[in-house]
Amino acid sequence: MRFGLTRSTSPSPVRRPRRTPGPRRSSTYGLYSSSSESESSPSDDDASDASSSSETRGALKEEYADVLDASLSRREDLTPAERAQIEETVAAIRLRAQHKDPYEEWERQARKDAYHTARREQEASRARAEAARESARNTISQRQAAALAAELDAVAAQLRRLSTQPTDEQRRWAEADAARKARVDAVIRAEEEKIRAAQAEADRVRKANEEEERKAQEAKKAAEEKRKAEEERKRKEEEAAKAKEKAEEDKRRQEELAEQAAAEEKLKGEQERKQLGMTTPGQDWTEARKALKELKAGPIKMVKSTKESKKLWNEKRRDITRRVGQLTNDAASINQVSQLILQAVTQPTLPEPILLITLNSVAKSLILQAETEAVAEPRAAIPLAQVAANLLTAFPPSFGDILFAKLVQRTGGWAVPAAVPQADVDGTVFTPEAYTKVRGRREDESMVDYAARMAGVMRLYFAILWAEAGQPLPRQFHRQRYWAWVARIVDQPRLLATPIAADLLAVALDVGGASALRIWGRQWAKLLALLWDSVNSGEKRVGGESAEAAGARRAEKPEWAFVLNHHLQLESAMRSLASPTLTHSGLFKLYTDVRQPQLLLDPDLDQSAILYYGYVVDYPKALEYAKRHDVLRDPESGQSVDWGNPPKWLQDEYRCMSRIMFFFSKQENFPFEYAYVLGHETPHAIALYTNSQDLGLSVRVQMRLLNAIKKAFGVEHQLPMWWWDSVKCGVHYRSNIARYNPMPPPMQPMESRKARAARRLAEAELAQ
Repeated sequence: MRFGLTRSTSPSPVRRPRRTPGPRRSSTYGLYSSSSESESSPSDDDASDASSSSETRGALKEEYADVLDASLSRREDLTPAERAQIEETVAAIRLRAQHKDPYEEWERQARKDAYHTARREQEASRARAEAARESARNTISQRQAAALAAELDAVAAQLRRLSTQPTDEQRRWAEADAARKARVDAVIRAEEEKIRAAQAEADRVRKANEEEERKAQEAKKAAEEKRKAEEERKRKEEEAAKAKEKAEEDKRRQEELAEQAAAEEKLKGEQERKQLGMTTPGQDWTEARKALKELKAGPIKMVKSTKESKKLWNEKRRDITRRVGQLTNDAASINQVSQLILQAVTQPTLPEPILLITLNSVAKSLILQAETEAVAEPRAAIPLAQVAANLLTAFPPSFGDILFAKLVQRTGGWAVPAAVPQADVDGTVFTPEAYTKVRGRREDESMVDYAARMAGVMRLYFAILWAEAGQPLPRQFHRQRYWAWVARIVDQPRLLATPIAADLLAVALDVGGASALRIWGRQWAKLLALLWDSVNSGEKRVGGESAEAAGARRAEKPEWAFVLNHHLQLESAMRSLASPTLTHSGLFKLYTDVRQPQLLLDPDLDQSAILYYGYVVDYPKALEYAKRHDVLRDPESGQSVDWGNPPKWLQDEYRCMSRIMFFFSKQENFPFEYAYVLGHETPHAIALYTNSQDLGLSVRVQMRLLNAIKKAFGVEHQLPMWWWDSVKCGVHYRSNIARYNPMPPPMQPMESRKARAARRLAEAELAQ
């Protein structure tokens, strides 16, 4: 196949006239170049153009043949040295001259272009030819496949026709073949049955022999194991008996040592307590119970058996009861009633039995008065306690034993405090009715009434412990008994877990908690902290886990938690009192951080300031409360707030908080106040009242309102405190304690004109 070469698009240079071909050609300078052929030879890619290049070089040699001949003829006369010099000069010129013939370059490029064009056309032609051949092969293959399929269909059709026309001979052959096959199968099955039967019999005999052998081995093994187990059991029994005997001996020895140590410790403790005048709760209850039984079996029984003695005693008893009922809470009344009771008992001089039973009547009258009046008005226990303290110093010492015995009788051991045992001091086991009476509880008395009555009696007892007396009181009424009472109840989980324990602890802290803190300081605070852990958590919480105890802690009697919390705050505030480096008064130590939240107030120092009592709240949590209750609405449209796209007016905290507080006050039926205050982090507080108000809220109502604030606005880890008014107690505020502040807090921003206008607008809207 021939391929034509296209002519190059580049212009062709003018060719010189060709001369006869010669073996050599001269260079541009008319000199012979031995490298001309190598320089003009084609590359590997131009192998197909080699012949054309040779012809071109031949033509060039012919063109310059005459010049070369003339040059050679002239060089024949040269000496070898001259000839060598000429050749060297020519070689140097050839090396330095890089002359390229334009025509040769064009011709070389034309050959390359023609070669590449022809190659592309050849590849295209080959591809077309190969595609044609492939198409032809596919056509032939399809024709052959169609022919073969047709032949196959024809053969299959022929076979189907032949198979549908069986002959009689074929049927006979098939029947004979089937019969032969059946006979062979029957013979095979019979032989197989014989073989299986023989094999089954052999297996049965083998298994029977193996079973007999296995049973024999198992019986032998069981007998061996039984023998070994019996030996092991006997050995273990012997070892267990020896170990038990040794353990019992060790236990007996340890018990003897423990009993001996306990006896020594008990004896040592009793000796130490006797030296210090201390007793155990059980001893106190036993002594009080014995004193009461001796009083009933002796003087009371004797006086009631004689008509004249009983008449005199009744007159004294009625007079004493009347005098106690006339008591009021003022010093004159207390002194007068004390003198009248003292005269009624001592004048005229009474026989000892009548004196003792009369003293019993005095104690009973004071306790009954506390049961009735101190429950309704806790302050009523103060004059009763002062009268009791006066009489304890005036009457014989036996009055202290009688009064304490009556307290133990009415409270059932809470005056000690001690758990009432199941048997009396003489060993007689109490019946259920007697045990209930000894515990101080009446029949068909609810827990609420029982707790209230116990609280009244114990308030009288605690008030007697803290009453002022001119002489030392009997040992049952020493002031140290207050510490002992709290320590004993903390040390007795059984008492601490009863529902009434929370109420009595509240009474104890309410009567003498602050005074105990002043006397015992940090030790008292540690005792309260231990009690606080039992209040909030622990395996045995104060009051237990019953429904009555939970009610005492939450709804019915929450005062105990408030009082305990209050005294813990008091201890924290007075912690600086123990610092010896401060030279100013105690007020300086209590009020070092002026205009910071305060736990306690001094009426003389803080009367010129405005302080709010309550919690500081976070504005985002207040907005969550408004979102839950749909409090805030758009001022223009009246629609609910789109919390997904909150409006800009929500940034006005005072206006929004005023609306929230208006709604919250209606919900709780109490006029809460919202004010800017000086605090550590946030300047917004919700307060119950200020220090210039006297609402007279009870502890229960106050705790309910504080808990409502905490629950509604998510207040956590805060104590209710006194917060300074931001406007009236700002930077320029000077109070009676401002001079004690060495480092006043940084300046707080005053209310801007815009904020003041917004506040007034909100107040006007609330007023409408």
